[in-house]
Amino acid sequence: MNIILTGANSPIGKVLLEHLTKSHTVIEISRSAGWDLDILENQELLIKLTSDNDVFINLAHINFLQGILLARSHAKINISFTSLITQFSWSAMKSFSGADYIAQKLFLEYVHGELKNSALISVSSYGSGAIPSVTDIQICNAVDDVINFRSILPTRTEVSNGLGDLSLILS
Repeated sequence: MNIILTGANSPIGKVLLEHLTKSHTVIEISRSAGWDLDILENQELLIKLTSDNDVFINLAHINFLQGILLARSHAKINISFTSLITQFSWSAMKSFSGADYIAQKLFLEYVHGELKNSALISVSSYGSGAIPSVTDIQICNAVDDVINFRSILPTRTEVSNGLGDLSLILS
C-alpha cells in the first residue's frame, strides 16, 4: 500500500513510520522532511498526493487544518488521530486544554462523521510522562486494523491506557 503520513516526526508519527515502512511505501510529511503545512501551497500539494495514495494518516495537528485536510482528502482510506478530550464535560476538561484545542478536535470529529472512508483513532495518553501510557504496539495495531480491513469504515477506535472513566479521577 502507498501511505501518506503527516506528523511523521511526532512521537506517534515516528513509531508509525518505522512500523509501516517495513511493508508499505510511506511518504513522510513533516517539517523535518521539508513540508511546512502552514504554507498553503504545501497543503494543496498534499491534497493532490492523496489522490495517488491508498491511505492518508493525518497526525499533524495545526489548528483546524487536520479537519480541513481530512475533508479534502482523496485517499481510499483516511485515518486521523485525536484525543479523548471531547468525550468528557467542559467543566472536567477546561483545566487540561483551552477551548480552541477542544473546538479543533470537535471539528475533526464532525468532518469524520461525514465520511464513509474515515477512521478516527482516539488516544487516551501517550508518552514517557503518561502513567500508564498507551503502548506503541497498541497504536500500530489500531492502524493495522484499519489498513488491513479488520475494521469497518467509518469507525472510531479508542486506544486506551486503562484509566477508565477520567471524570472519576478528576473529581
